[in-house]
Amino acid sequence: MSESLRKRIEATPLVQALADLARSTKPGDVSVLTGVTGSLTGLLCSALQDSLHSQIVVILPEKEQALHVADDVTLAAGEDGIRLFLGREEHEAVLSERSRETNDVHTLRLLTAGDVRILVTHAAGLAARLPLPSLVQRDAVTLAAGASAGFDDTLRKLRQFHFERADIVEHPGEYALRGGIIDVFPFVGENPLRIEYFGDTIESLREFDVSSQRSIRALDAAVIVPDLMAETDGSDDSRGDTTLVEYLADAAILVMVEPLSCAEVWRHLAESGRPDVVSPERIEEVLSLFPRLALNTLAAGPVHLDVGARHQPSLNGSVQMLVRELADRQASGYHTLLTCETAPERERLRDLIGVAIAALDESARPDQESIEFLLEPIHEGFILPSLHLAVYAEHQIFGRVKGSRKRRTVRFKGITESEMHQLRKGDYVVHEDFGIGRFAGLKTIQVRDVHMEVAAVLISN
Repeated sequence: MSESLRKRIEATPLVQALADLARSTKPGDVSVLTGVTGSLTGLLCSALQDSLHSQIVVILPEKEQALHVADDVTLAAGEDGIRLFLGREEHEAVLSERSRETNDVHTLRLLTAGDVRILVTHAAGLAARLPLPSLVQRDAVTLAAGASAGFDDTLRKLRQFHFERADIVEHPGEYALRGGIIDVFPFVGENPLRIEYFGDTIESLREFDVSSQRSIRALDAAVIVPDLMAETDGSDDSRGDTTLVEYLADAAILVMVEPLSCAEVWRHLAESGRPDVVSPERIEEVLSLFPRLALNTLAAGPVHLDVGARHQPSLNGSVQMLVRELADRQASGYHTLLTCETAPERERLRDLIGVAIAALDESARPDQESIEFLLEPIHEGFILPSLHLAVYAEHQIFGRVKGSRKRRTVRFKGITESEMHQLRKGDYVVHEDFGIGRFAGLKTIQVRDVHMEVAAVLISN
């Protein structure tokens, strides 16, 4: 996040009041806040963690809300120690589900290691039945280059950990065999591993790129964990009524956004009869072990802190309305910031505002030099009177919806059988580990009790 926006929120009386309220809230107590809206939720949670140095856990009613807040928190606090837990949901595509589980497994591992500063989740994720944290720490296999690990023992562990065999590993939870080489895409980590055996000794251990299948770097050691998010029918004794809450730090502070809406989600989950979620009573039991800050739009009872923020006004794509809004805010002593996702969007908006300002009477014009344009892809703008701060998101001005951050990876499917038959001896090819060589034809080799046909490549030196 830019220093300008960070400094206008952090180390302010507002954040100090929020930190004081969090400190005074005891385990089992609930302190109520109102007037927190837009991306201010994520920004304040980041500032709170920075002030208290305690683990902050943000719980929202819906998955999409959690994704948005996680983006805003990451923008404010950086990626280090910021994690998102979504859990398994019904009626979802296998690939998106698998990708999510991989992130969730990584999150559980980091939580048990105490490496999470801010955790963002949603009501259904919090209700998921999980393995005991002690089992997460225990059920892991550490592989080290030069160590004796047992080829067959490693394969047996992979099957036990719910890995599935594939021709080429492309997705987390898959492994492939090529002679004395095991390729495995762990549930934790960004890249698959290539484990090369000489007998039962690991001769080399490397990360490789799933797209090109080329090596990225050599590793001294790697940890492989089971699929902690594997489906359960409710009979798994290692899960019982364990929830995400049991993974939290003892001094964690819970920030619950619209707790009544969260409770409604838990009630619907209980009525659905799903065996992979715990009861609302169990959720309330474990939540009561921690201090809670409840962020409500409307509060029926006492309010401990009214932040007083308001939503970014609807401008219906009108730059003229935006310019008049900016002029009114500046006249009231506000600092005005416009956030854009890309540099071209920023320059386009700057030009449009300049043209609209020029068309106004001089007395009605905002000071264009005082309008700050930021490359900050926040999800929602907000007006914060207590700090005289007005933040507008460019995509909201023009009525566009901003999606959550996504990582796109090009998948390499390997050379096809047709392409293989088109090769002639002496043709240049690129070996995924050793680089350029000459194709020397197909050879039949025996690995253990299996005969297989492989491509022979001659490599210089």
